[in-house]
Amino acid sequence: MHNPRSSRAAPKQSRKHPQTLVATSVTTAPDPVEHVATASPPPVSPAIGNLTPVVSTTASGTTSTRSSTSTVSTTATPPTSTPSVVDAPPENSVPTPPPGFVDIDGKEFLGFHAKAAQVAVSPVVAAELASSSDYESLFGATAPAAQTVASAVEIAYEWRLVRTATEAWSRYVGTEDGLAWKNALTLLAQLEPLFDAAVVRNPSVAAEYPGLARFFDTRSVVAKKAAATKKKAAKTKAQTAVTTAVNAAVGAALTHAAEEGGAGQAAATTAATSGAANGKATTATG
Repeated sequence: MHNPRSSRAAPKQSRKHPQTLVATSVTTAPDPVEHVATASPPPVSPAIGNLTPVVSTTASGTTSTRSSTSTVSTTATPPTSTPSVVDAPPENSVPTPPPGFVDIDGKEFLGFHAKAAQVAVSPVVAAELASSSDYESLFGATAPAAQTVASAVEIAYEWRLVRTATEAWSRYVGTEDGLAWKNALTLLAQLEPLFDAAVVRNPSVAAEYPGLARFFDTRSVVAKKAAATKKKAAKTKAQTAVTTAVNAAVGAALTHAAEEGGAGQAAATTAATSGAANGKATTATG
């Protein structure tokens, strides 16, 4: 469908940076929200996460290096394959929050989450409002100023681009961090017993390599061996005590069974003897 506004001449104004819009229009309408992003996000170095902005032309005819009408234009592009040995991270430092930044409870944003389709069309919305010549006549004097809305939408969209790129970069960094430490710890695990053995032979090795000694927690390899020996001895002693107790219990049970068996056998013998004697007496009497 043809948009009748697209053929109107756009007002001559600079939109190279959205701060220009904020400076000329934010004061025209009070802002009811306490925390509002009033500036565009800081530029992110392309070397960090291979961020690649897409240059596009808005409906007003101006060129933007951070806006796109259908896709998120700033993305982090990690390698397509995982190397066997992790490469070193980029030399560029990651941007840090400005001084005085205070994190806000996420509950404040409940109910203010734009849908993906709304985010995608935001640059078009901003361009339409910025170039509109009949905005007030259509929506009334009580509507928020067109330039204020256009600037707010554009800034929100730009922050979403940065957030998307940052989240992709964070996932990439997390993966590389895990792979790098896995590789390093695997190699160090092979070195640790050799280092410990060298320290046992020559304690001065720990002083020569204090970093490795701290990494392996080799404050005293001999003490570690002594502790291991003591632990082993304690375990052996405990096992011996258990074995002794079990043997004693088994011996007592066998003795008790033998005693009970002996008493029963004596009673049977006595009864048999007594029966035989009684039989003889009866025969004699008869």
